[in-house]
Amino acid sequence: MGEAFSGCKKLGNTVLPESIRVLGKKAFFDCRNLTIPSIPSKLTKISNQAFSYCEKITGITIPSGVTEFELGAFVGCTSLTSINIPDGVKTIGSFAFKDCVGIDKFELPEGVTTIEMGAFEGCTKITEMVIPEGVTSIENDLFNGCTFLEKVTLPKTSQRLGSNAFYNCKRLSEVTVPENIPEIESGAFSGCEAIEAINIPKTVTALGNSAFAGCVSLKNISIPDGVTSIGAGAFAGCKILESANIPSGVTVIENYLFSECPVLNGVKIPSGTTSIGERAFKNCKNLEGLEIPKSVTEIGYEAFCGCLKMKNIDIPYGVTVIKDGTFNGTVGAKRVTIPETVTEIGIRAFVSCGAAAINLPSSVRYIGRGAFSYCRNLTSFTLPEGITEIEELFDQCESLVKVSLPESLTKIGGNTFSGCPLLSEIDIPDGVKSIGAGAFSGCKALKNVTLPDGIEDINQSVFNGCTSIADVIVPKSIKNAYPMAFCGCTAIENVYYAGTEEEWKNIKLLYSNDPMFSAEVMRYNSVPKIEAVSQKVDGGVKADYKLSCILRPAKVIIAGYKDGKLVKMIVTDKKEGSELLEGEFDEIKIMAWKGFGTIKPLADSALI
Repeated sequence: MGEAFSGCKKLGNTVLPESIRVLGKKAFFDCRNLTIPSIPSKLTKISNQAFSYCEKITGITIPSGVTEFELGAFVGCTSLTSINIPDGVKTIGSFAFKDCVGIDKFELPEGVTTIEMGAFEGCTKITEMVIPEGVTSIENDLFNGCTFLEKVTLPKTSQRLGSNAFYNCKRLSEVTVPENIPEIESGAFSGCEAIEAINIPKTVTALGNSAFAGCVSLKNISIPDGVTSIGAGAFAGCKILESANIPSGVTVIENYLFSECPVLNGVKIPSGTTSIGERAFKNCKNLEGLEIPKSVTEIGYEAFCGCLKMKNIDIPYGVTVIKDGTFNGTVGAKRVTIPETVTEIGIRAFVSCGAAAINLPSSVRYIGRGAFSYCRNLTSFTLPEGITEIEELFDQCESLVKVSLPESLTKIGGNTFSGCPLLSEIDIPDGVKSIGAGAFSGCKALKNVTLPDGIEDINQSVFNGCTSIADVIVPKSIKNAYPMAFCGCTAIENVYYAGTEEEWKNIKLLYSNDPMFSAEVMRYNSVPKIEAVSQKVDGGVKADYKLSCILRPAKVIIAGYKDGKLVKMIVTDKKEGSELLEGEFDEIKIMAWKGFGTIKPLADSALI
């Protein structure tokens, strides 16, 4: 009778001859008006999808001679409220009763030895189930979506617990995992919101992906010492999980392992661990004493994002990249150590980190956007040579007072120092050719600004709200000052421009840049220079000097040479003065220096 009435959507009651032994594949498939089918008493087999989607069948009596329900035999029979399973049945095929949402109870005979995947998937009314002894495998999706299922008795003969076997069984609270199970496969208990405790047998060596994800009532979990693999997200979203152990045989902490476990605290990463996956501990807000083992060489993005109580961030030697958002939100951090092996720090890697000091090794060559933004306790910072671009790097670092920028820097991106109200001085390296919008917006303590030669645009809101800026040095290369670049800079008194008055008039100064027009003093043809004279006196050489048009932090070097070699040197913070260099010299050099890094004159050296 294969597909005899398949698709006959208007077919009503039907009487079948007693001679039929096998109800063939899709015999009544999609007969949506079939209500009370007549089943021959000598029937032995109900084949694939024989009654699939017969939505109006409410009850059916299966003859005692039937030994097998094949794949999807009654799938989608949404009005079916009762069905008997004869004692002779050995096999219940895949999805045999899938989505039979009206049935609240299945009584399985002791002779059943095989129940294939998804057999009871979506049977939302069943509350209790006993799987007979002799069944050796709890297959994939067996009770997936059985949202009213509260209690399951599994056979001791079972040797497999398949993927998503109890997925989203929200009310399941009583289940015992058989001793012979070697693995709890992916999603097996995912979404079982009522499970408070579960015993994992010693025979288990692996927990699959999302095995217990979303078990929001699970408080503690004891993982056997023999487990060597715990899959991604195995305990993700376990909202009240307080403690869990990771066996020493586990060497990889997979992605999302304990993600969104906000009360988790009692967990230790084994000493042999080599990698920690992305978002492995994300939003574990109560995690306090966790240490990253020295064996770890890779940490995934956002691995510890939102770990509010994490105190010590000691990144092991061997880690080369701190990925995006790895320690974002670690507001309770007191210490951060970064080894010389690190070359890259990702986007928003340390946002809102609570440490007052973070020292970068000289090996770092790249720092992503906003890596240290909102680090409200950070007071000073030194960027290593080799960094060429930064963006939003210190945005809203409210306590930041001092930053040392490398000579290698070529670009300061938008909002890099926005909202740093205590930053009083900044030395912008000569190689910087671009400063992005809002880069220094809200730096209320900033007093002086020297823009390097080569910059063509002063972008929008770059110095917006910098209410203490008094002096600005503008290079001849400037062509445009975009809207609000100096908005609110009401303290500007002096503007030093390297070009002529006519060239100044050609600069395009757009709206809300009034402070640049209303400066008390406009100085044209202003370039950094040193005026100096020297004369031999008893015991040495006296040098009188004066620095002009240098607002940035600087030191003056007075160096004495003899036979081409440096003999003696004086370094002073004074921009104007007189110094005695004791000794015999045939050459004197006077130069202005930044005070750190390579001695590169800020102004033309004076050779005496």
